[in-house]
Amino acid sequence: MSLHIQKSWIVIGLAGVLGALSRWSVSFLTESMLALPIFVDTVIVNVLGCFVLGIAFQMGPANELVKTHMKDISAGFIGSFTTFSTFIADSYLLLMVSHPF
Repeated sequence: MSLHIQKSWIVIGLAGVLGALSRWSVSFLTESMLALPIFVDTVIVNVLGCFVLGIAFQMGPANELVKTHMKDISAGFIGSFTTFSTFIADSYLLLMVSHPF
């Protein structure tokens, strides 16, 4: 396995951990501390994820580290932060309690 692939795996793993912890933090803040409805955290996370990804793509050409590991950061941080499965699970939960919106 090449050194470049090994570095990519490390960046994906570290970014994934940060993305997952950030996702949990937003969920905890919105549901437990702010007592917002269950789907609000998913909306916030998806909007923030789009924003962060846009900033990363904008910074990419200027920042060598971001440019080199753009796909790794996207797959790791954004992938674990904005999970589509959470959106589906929240949608299912809302349907089960008869609150589609």
